[in-house]
Amino acid sequence: MGIPIPKRKVSKLAFVGAKLRVMQHELEGEPDGALPWFTLDLADWVVVAAVTDDGRFVLVRQHRQGVNDLTLETPGGILDEGEDPGEAALRELREETGWEAAEVESLGFVHPNVAIQGNRCHLFLARGAKPVEGWKSDVAEITEPVVLSESEVRRALAGGEISHALAVVTLERALVRLSEKGDLERAFALLDQMEEGQKRKVLELARRLIPHLTAEDIRNPHDFPDLDDPDWHFEDGQLSGIQAVRFALTGLKNELYGRGEK
Repeated sequence: MGIPIPKRKVSKLAFVGAKLRVMQHELEGEPDGALPWFTLDLADWVVVAAVTDDGRFVLVRQHRQGVNDLTLETPGGILDEGEDPGEAALRELREETGWEAAEVESLGFVHPNVAIQGNRCHLFLARGAKPVEGWKSDVAEITEPVVLSESEVRRALAGGEISHALAVVTLERALVRLSEKGDLERAFALLDQMEEGQKRKVLELARRLIPHLTAEDIRNPHDFPDLDDPDWHFEDGQLSGIQAVRFALTGLKNELYGRGEK
Protein backbone atom coordinates (compact mmCIF):
# COMPACT_ATOMS: atom_id res chain seq x y z
CA MET A 1 0.00 0.00 0.00
CA GLY A 2 1.36 3.40 -0.94
CA ILE A 3 2.00 6.13 1.59
CA PRO A 4 -0.84 8.70 1.39
CA ILE A 5 -0.04 12.38 0.92
CA PRO A 6 -1.84 14.38 3.64
CA LYS A 7 -4.17 17.06 2.33
CA ARG A 8 -3.76 20.60 3.55
CA LYS A 9 -7.15 21.83 4.74
CA VAL A 10 -5.86 25.30 5.63
CA SER A 11 -2.80 27.17 4.36
CA LYS A 12 -2.12 30.76 5.28
CA LEU A 13 0.67 33.27 5.21
CA ALA A 14 2.41 33.48 8.58
CA PHE A 15 5.32 35.82 7.77
CA VAL A 16 6.70 37.83 4.86
CA GLY A 17 10.38 38.75 4.65
CA ALA A 18 12.62 40.27 2.02
CA LYS A 19 13.56 36.92 0.45
CA LEU A 20 11.04 34.44 1.85
CA ARG A 21 7.50 33.79 2.94
CA VAL A 22 6.59 31.48 5.81
CA MET A 23 3.42 29.46 5.25
CA GLN A 24 1.37 27.79 8.01
CA HIS A 25 -0.57 24.60 7.22
CA GLU A 26 -3.22 22.54 8.98
CA LEU A 27 -3.60 18.99 7.67
CA GLU A 28 -6.70 16.86 7.33
CA GLY A 29 -6.80 13.93 9.74
CA GLU A 30 -4.59 15.56 12.37
CA PRO A 31 -5.93 15.42 15.96
CA ASP A 32 -7.38 18.55 17.52
CA GLY A 33 -4.70 20.70 19.08
CA ALA A 34 -1.92 19.35 16.83
CA LEU A 35 0.84 21.82 16.19
CA PRO A 36 0.67 23.49 12.75
CA TRP A 37 3.20 22.79 10.04
CA PHE A 38 5.37 25.55 8.63
CA THR A 39 7.10 25.71 5.27
CA LEU A 40 9.33 28.27 3.61
CA ASP A 41 8.16 29.68 0.27
CA LEU A 42 11.37 30.51 -1.61
CA ALA A 43 12.39 31.21 -5.19
CA ASP A 44 14.59 28.67 -6.98
CA TRP A 45 18.36 28.92 -6.54
CA VAL A 46 21.34 28.31 -8.79
CA VAL A 47 24.85 27.09 -8.01
CA VAL A 48 27.75 26.81 -10.47
CA ALA A 49 31.06 24.96 -10.41
CA ALA A 50 33.35 27.02 -12.65
CA VAL A 51 36.52 25.49 -14.09
CA THR A 52 39.37 27.17 -15.95
CA ASP A 53 40.96 25.83 -19.13
CA ASP A 54 43.82 24.38 -17.06
CA GLY A 55 41.42 22.53 -14.73
CA ARG A 56 41.32 24.83 -11.70
CA PHE A 57 38.07 25.53 -9.83
CA VAL A 58 36.85 29.08 -9.17
CA LEU A 59 35.25 29.24 -5.71
CA VAL A 60 34.13 32.08 -3.47
CA ARG A 61 34.85 32.94 0.15
CA GLN A 62 32.20 35.01 1.93
CA HIS A 63 30.49 35.58 5.26
CA ARG A 64 27.32 33.58 5.90
CA GLN A 65 24.87 34.72 8.57
CA GLY A 66 23.57 31.22 9.30
CA VAL A 67 26.90 30.08 10.72
CA ASN A 68 28.18 33.62 11.38
CA ASP A 69 31.49 32.71 9.82
CA LEU A 70 33.40 32.72 6.54
CA THR A 71 32.64 29.86 4.16
CA LEU A 72 34.34 28.48 1.06
CA GLU A 73 31.81 27.44 -1.57
CA THR A 74 30.70 27.55 -5.17
CA PRO A 75 29.15 30.81 -6.42
CA GLY A 76 25.37 30.88 -6.56
CA GLY A 77 22.26 32.74 -5.58
CA ILE A 78 18.58 33.40 -6.12
CA LEU A 79 16.95 32.98 -9.49
CA ASP A 80 15.24 36.22 -10.54
CA GLU A 81 11.63 35.95 -11.70
CA GLY A 82 11.53 34.80 -15.32
CA GLU A 83 15.30 34.34 -15.48
CA ASP A 84 16.81 31.33 -17.25
CA PRO A 85 18.67 29.17 -14.69
CA GLY A 86 21.77 28.86 -16.87
CA GLU A 87 21.95 32.63 -17.41
CA ALA A 88 21.46 33.17 -13.68
CA ALA A 89 24.38 30.83 -12.95
CA LEU A 90 26.66 32.83 -15.26
CA ARG A 91 25.47 36.08 -13.65
CA GLU A 92 26.17 34.82 -10.14
CA LEU A 93 29.61 33.58 -11.21
CA ARG A 94 30.53 37.02 -12.49
CA GLU A 95 29.00 38.96 -9.60
CA GLU A 96 30.50 36.87 -6.79
CA THR A 97 33.93 35.96 -8.18
CA GLY A 98 34.79 38.33 -11.01
CA TRP A 99 35.21 35.38 -13.36
CA GLU A 100 33.06 34.64 -16.38
CA ALA A 101 32.32 31.83 -18.81
CA ALA A 102 30.58 31.61 -22.17
CA GLU A 103 28.11 28.86 -21.28
CA VAL A 104 27.10 26.25 -18.73
CA GLU A 105 26.24 22.56 -18.66
CA SER A 106 23.37 21.40 -16.50
CA LEU A 107 24.19 19.08 -13.60
CA GLY A 108 20.53 18.62 -12.74
CA PHE A 109 18.84 19.96 -9.64
CA VAL A 110 18.29 19.15 -5.96
CA HIS A 111 15.65 20.11 -3.41
CA PRO A 112 17.67 21.92 -0.70
CA ASN A 113 15.48 20.84 2.24
CA VAL A 114 12.37 18.80 1.46
CA ALA A 115 11.17 18.97 5.08
CA ILE A 116 10.36 22.68 4.95
CA GLN A 117 11.09 23.90 1.40
CA GLY A 118 9.65 23.16 -2.03
CA ASN A 119 12.09 25.14 -4.17
CA ARG A 120 14.80 23.72 -6.39
CA CYS A 121 18.49 24.46 -6.63
CA HIS A 122 19.73 24.16 -10.23
CA LEU A 123 23.33 22.96 -10.49
CA PHE A 124 25.71 23.83 -13.33
CA LEU A 125 29.23 23.34 -14.60
CA ALA A 126 30.92 26.25 -16.42
CA ARG A 127 34.05 25.52 -18.43
CA GLY A 128 36.70 27.92 -19.66
CA ALA A 129 36.26 30.43 -16.83
CA LYS A 130 38.32 33.61 -17.22
CA PRO A 131 38.82 36.63 -14.92
CA VAL A 132 36.97 39.86 -15.63
CA GLU A 133 39.34 42.81 -15.82
CA GLY A 134 38.73 45.47 -13.17
CA TRP A 135 36.15 43.48 -11.19
CA LYS A 136 35.30 44.51 -7.61
CA SER A 137 32.88 42.81 -5.25
CA ASP A 138 29.56 44.47 -4.47
CA VAL A 139 29.56 46.59 -1.30
CA ALA A 140 26.34 44.83 -0.24
CA GLU A 141 27.89 41.37 -0.69
CA ILE A 142 31.62 41.27 0.01
CA THR A 143 33.17 38.21 -1.58
CA GLU A 144 36.65 36.94 -2.41
CA PRO A 145 37.43 34.61 -5.33
CA VAL A 146 39.49 31.54 -4.48
CA VAL A 147 41.05 29.41 -7.23
CA LEU A 148 41.98 25.82 -6.33
CA SER A 149 43.37 22.87 -8.25
CA GLU A 150 41.28 19.71 -8.54
CA SER A 151 43.37 17.97 -5.88
CA GLU A 152 42.95 20.95 -3.53
CA VAL A 153 39.18 20.88 -4.07
CA ARG A 154 39.07 17.16 -3.30
CA ARG A 155 41.04 17.71 -0.07
CA ALA A 156 38.76 20.62 0.91
CA LEU A 157 35.70 18.41 0.38
CA ALA A 158 37.16 15.48 2.30
CA GLY A 159 38.40 17.66 5.15
CA GLY A 160 35.20 19.67 5.59
CA GLU A 161 36.73 22.99 4.54
CA ILE A 162 33.90 23.12 2.01
CA SER A 163 30.84 22.40 4.17
CA HIS A 164 27.99 24.11 2.33
CA ALA A 165 25.82 21.16 1.29
CA LEU A 166 24.81 22.64 -2.07
CA ALA A 167 28.43 23.43 -2.90
CA VAL A 168 29.45 19.88 -1.97
CA VAL A 169 26.79 18.33 -4.22
CA THR A 170 27.64 20.65 -7.11
CA LEU A 171 31.38 19.99 -6.90
CA GLU A 172 30.91 16.24 -6.56
CA ARG A 173 28.69 16.17 -9.65
CA ALA A 174 31.10 18.43 -11.52
CA LEU A 175 34.04 16.16 -10.71
CA VAL A 176 32.11 13.16 -12.02
CA ARG A 177 31.11 15.05 -15.16
CA LEU A 178 34.68 16.18 -15.81
CA SER A 179 35.90 12.59 -15.45
CA GLU A 180 33.15 11.24 -17.72
CA LYS A 181 33.74 13.86 -20.38
CA GLY A 182 37.48 13.31 -20.17
CA ASP A 183 36.90 9.64 -20.95
CA LEU A 184 34.74 10.59 -23.92
CA GLU A 185 37.34 13.02 -25.24
CA ARG A 186 40.00 10.31 -25.02
CA ALA A 187 37.65 7.98 -26.92
CA PHE A 188 37.20 10.60 -29.64
CA ALA A 189 40.98 11.09 -29.88
CA LEU A 190 41.46 7.34 -30.29
CA LEU A 191 38.74 7.25 -32.95
CA ASP A 192 40.50 10.08 -34.80
CA GLN A 193 43.69 8.02 -34.99
CA MET A 194 41.83 4.87 -36.03
CA GLU A 195 39.82 6.69 -38.70
CA GLU A 196 42.81 8.43 -40.25
CA GLY A 197 44.80 5.19 -40.34
CA GLN A 198 41.89 3.28 -41.86
CA LYS A 199 41.31 5.98 -44.49
CA ARG A 200 44.95 5.66 -45.59
CA LYS A 201 44.63 1.87 -45.78
CA VAL A 202 41.43 2.07 -47.84
CA LEU A 203 42.97 4.60 -50.24
CA GLU A 204 46.17 2.57 -50.67
CA LEU A 205 44.16 -0.56 -51.52
CA ALA A 206 42.01 1.38 -53.97
CA ARG A 207 45.10 2.78 -55.74
CA ARG A 208 46.47 -0.74 -56.21
CA LEU A 209 43.35 -1.45 -58.23
CA ILE A 210 42.97 1.95 -59.90
CA PRO A 211 46.02 4.25 -59.70
CA HIS A 212 45.64 7.99 -59.04
CA LEU A 213 42.33 7.71 -57.17
CA THR A 214 41.73 10.39 -54.53
CA ALA A 215 40.04 10.14 -51.15
CA GLU A 216 37.13 12.11 -52.61
CA ASP A 217 36.79 9.58 -55.45
CA ILE A 218 36.30 6.59 -53.18
CA ARG A 219 33.62 8.35 -51.18
CA ASN A 220 31.39 7.22 -54.08
CA PRO A 221 32.75 3.73 -54.87
CA HIS A 222 29.74 2.91 -57.08
CA ASP A 223 31.32 5.23 -59.67
CA PHE A 224 34.25 2.78 -59.86
CA PRO A 225 33.02 -0.76 -60.55
CA ASP A 226 36.64 -1.95 -60.76
CA LEU A 227 36.82 -1.55 -56.98
CA ASP A 228 34.78 -4.75 -56.64
CA ASP A 229 37.52 -6.41 -54.57
CA PRO A 230 36.89 -8.41 -51.34
CA ASP A 231 39.93 -6.98 -49.52
CA TRP A 232 38.99 -3.41 -50.40
CA HIS A 233 35.36 -3.92 -49.38
CA PHE A 234 36.48 -5.42 -46.07
CA GLU A 235 38.71 -2.45 -45.22
CA ASP A 236 36.07 0.04 -46.38
CA GLY A 237 33.57 -1.73 -44.12
CA GLN A 238 35.98 -1.36 -41.21
CA LEU A 239 36.15 2.38 -41.91
CA SER A 240 32.35 2.61 -41.98
CA GLY A 241 32.23 0.84 -38.61
CA ILE A 242 34.63 3.34 -37.04
CA GLN A 243 32.58 6.22 -38.43
CA ALA A 244 29.37 4.68 -37.08
CA VAL A 245 30.90 4.51 -33.59
CA ARG A 246 31.88 8.20 -33.87
CA PHE A 247 28.32 9.08 -34.89
CA ALA A 248 26.86 7.19 -31.92
CA LEU A 249 29.30 8.75 -29.43
CA THR A 250 28.59 12.21 -30.78
CA GLY A 251 24.88 11.66 -30.20
CA LEU A 252 25.58 10.44 -26.66
CA LYS A 253 27.81 13.44 -25.95
CA ASN A 254 25.15 15.87 -27.17
CA GLU A 255 22.49 14.13 -25.10
CA LEU A 256 24.54 14.12 -21.89
CA TYR A 257 26.26 17.46 -22.12
CA GLY A 258 23.85 19.79 -23.88
CA ARG A 259 23.94 23.45 -22.87
CA GLY A 260 21.83 24.83 -20.05
CA GLU A 261 18.86 23.30 -18.25
CA LYS A 262 17.55 20.20 -20.05
